[in-house]
Amino acid sequence: MGKKSKEVSLFFIVILLGIMFPAFALGVEYKGVDFPDEVVIDGKTCQLMGVGSYKALYIVTVEYVGFYLSEPTQNPQAVIHSEQIKRLRAHVIYNIKAKDFTEWYDKEFSKVFDYQSNPELRKKVDQYLGSFTEDFKKHDEFSVTYIPGKGTEIVVKSEKKAIIPGRDFMLAIYTLWFGPKSPTKKFMDSLLGL
Repeated sequence: MGKKSKEVSLFFIVILLGIMFPAFALGVEYKGVDFPDEVVIDGKTCQLMGVGSYKALYIVTVEYVGFYLSEPTQNPQAVIHSEQIKRLRAHVIYNIKAKDFTEWYDKEFSKVFDYQSNPELRKKVDQYLGSFTEDFKKHDEFSVTYIPGKGTEIVVKSEKKAIIPGRDFMLAIYTLWFGPKSPTKKFMDSLLGL
């Protein structure tokens, strides 16, 4: 086999492997915002799965979001239910009033969960919403990180606002984004690197 034939064969093997075993997202500069391919959280290396643009009312892009997992998977149900470190990191690109932000989240949570029958979860959602008291300006960031055994950590503009205990809130927030009633499937697929 000639040199050219070997190069062509190698090229097709690389393409075939890429199809059979799609690589998880590498670190990216997404529209001017750096999302590293790995971050270390609580001593564990977490992989960037994907990055997406979230649009309010499907029209105005308000934030770019990167999604990290310590045990990479592209299965939404595994994302929701697995006991592993998970982080949503949002970079705001459009001014958002805190009141509008919390009202939107409250409405979306209520579409997914019945609070009348679960006052304990309602209390935790209120704690989450209470973490967002300041308006967002362009380039502000926040993150939502679940750490097994500790809870869901909320960081807003580099300040730790809360650690919400319990698996129930983790299931709520990740079901909101990756469950069947996710606000936008296209956005969810971007976060999963699909």
